[in-house]
Amino acid sequence: MYSNSIRDLALYIHIPFCKSKCIYCDFLSFSGRESHFDAYFAALFDEIEKSAAKCDGVPVRSVFIGGGTPSLAGAARIEQLMQHLRRHFGIRQDAEVSIEINPGTACAEDFIGYKNAGINRISFGLQSADNGLLKSMGRIHTFEEFKDAYKNAKNAGFDNTNVDLIFGIPGQTKEQFEDTLSVVTDLKPSHISAYSLIIEPDTKLEEMISRGDINEPSDADDRAMYKLCREYLAKKGYKQYELSNFAKEGKECQHNIRYWVGGEYLGFGLGAASLYGGKRFNNTDDFCEYIKGNNKICDEIVLTKDDMMNEFMMLGFRMADGLSRELFYERFGCDYIDVFWENLKRLKDQGLVEENEIGNFALTEKGLDFGNDVFREFI
Repeated sequence: MYSNSIRDLALYIHIPFCKSKCIYCDFLSFSGRESHFDAYFAALFDEIEKSAAKCDGVPVRSVFIGGGTPSLAGAARIEQLMQHLRRHFGIRQDAEVSIEINPGTACAEDFIGYKNAGINRISFGLQSADNGLLKSMGRIHTFEEFKDAYKNAKNAGFDNTNVDLIFGIPGQTKEQFEDTLSVVTDLKPSHISAYSLIIEPDTKLEEMISRGDINEPSDADDRAMYKLCREYLAKKGYKQYELSNFAKEGKECQHNIRYWVGGEYLGFGLGAASLYGGKRFNNTDDFCEYIKGNNKICDEIVLTKDDMMNEFMMLGFRMADGLSRELFYERFGCDYIDVFWENLKRLKDQGLVEENEIGNFALTEKGLDFGNDVFREFI
């Protein structure tokens, strides 16, 4: 499913512009700043060029252009971005190259431009097929617009497509979520991501719930929808390979797997995070300074071997196949069962983890619902 190589790299590009802000979103993104597109991309290209030298020819296995709403910037800028990346990095011929698309911001010509730029994976932010729920969340598109965008992507030659969904939306019923799963799987995307809605601090959603304007979904409803999702997608031929991600055979998202197995990556753009050379660090989140070319590196942490082993355990438990003992040994020269036996035994006694048929420790059915209890063991 993933490469064991520790000498390749993933690149993340952050495009922080949105047409409007969804009520649940706490990402570093802004609406109403379209006049800054050119300045932002100029600063982004400069950052990419300056950062390339530190990588010393390390091959790039995946690229992910996220946001915000990257498709709001237009295909021409994305084509320039890809040209710039290829000029300065050794992107492999078989690299997975993804872009996030808001269905309300891309036309047929845009998808042709993305294809010409070498992008080979489209990730659609649908969230729900119910137009009433979309409106309540502040989404700028309808389900019909999503279907048009999906058709345009297919017509442009994209056969690797993801659809993002959210469940546990205030006012959403289990039946509405099942309807969404039904109509989306009828389109036969190669990948589906389904996330439980998290009420983040300082979002409009949190404010609305605090005022009593809407009711927070119950944990029981949320878990019922998650169970429905797992069972429904399995019947439709989607294998769950991570807590929130389901794919047809061979279509797992290699870029995100990179994060979950502790691989190295570089982030470019406002506030982007990186893990490289044994360090974790972030770009500045000051928009005005960034577009002036003043990208101050923030929150740099030099990771110890213990830090990296703990992160491997915490993130790796997200994977359905469990924690790769082979990859852990390759990276750290020891067996995680020897290092973390007391933690694993404690979690096993609680029924949260177990050793699977391939010899890896993985979450149990109970563990899927109490994953945070498992992750906390390794913080």
